[in-house]
Amino acid sequence: MVRMYAVTPIERASEQTARRLQVQSARWPGRRQMNWDRIAGNWQSVKGATRQYWCRLTGDDAGVMAGLRQRSLGAIRAAYGVTRQANEKQLAEWLERQHKADPIHK
Repeated sequence: MVRMYAVTPIERASEQTARRLQVQSARWPGRRQMNWDRIAGNWQSVKGATRQYWCRLTGDDAGVMAGLRQRSLGAIRAAYGVTRQANEKQLAEWLERQHKADPIHK
């Protein structure tokens, strides 16, 4: 097979894209990258609010509480940008402290 081009159009496009990204990063050196933990936290918060609303409509009290928990986990993750595992651990530690402080749970 004989190549017509020294560089194929696909290779040329990928090189141009790489150069464009280098130029953009040189133009805005202080530009921050997206924090996907925050984006995932916002999404989790929206899912929790939706779940909470739906369970209120259907009368599922346990689902309302699960939606509230999911919503609060999402808010923490969005605010601080922590991973899901760290978020779950922080919430479990907080709940444990609340149970110790509350005389009803003793």
